[in-house]
Amino acid sequence: MRYPTQKYSNEKIGYELLQYISYLDEGEEITILECLIQLYDLVEDAQRNYYSNKRDFTLLKDSCIQICGYVFSNAPKMNLLLDNSKYWGNLNGLPENIPFIVKHATPQSIREYEIKRMEFGM
Repeated sequence: MRYPTQKYSNEKIGYELLQYISYLDEGEEITILECLIQLYDLVEDAQRNYYSNKRDFTLLKDSCIQICGYVFSNAPKMNLLLDNSKYWGNLNGLPENIPFIVKHATPQSIREYEIKRMEFGM
């Protein structure tokens, strides 16, 4: 089976997601997939590929993991803390389905969160 091409890079989608998340309310709990659906009006097919009704692009199933990595690694640069610590150590499925709490962070709170991650072994 030949997959359709993805017109937007994972980095571009990740950046737009971070922009979207930055406008969410402090303390809101959401997943990357919910953000993607709200932002791009995505529809899922049987192979877990997503098609945007708002823009002309397809998000392949494996791209979500790369986008999650981009979003979580770049969130501190935008003073965002995406706290999913209450799910650490649980088997929750794919990264895009694990909820996080949006926090508009300070450099101090980001450092504290990173220390917490290191202590947990992440």
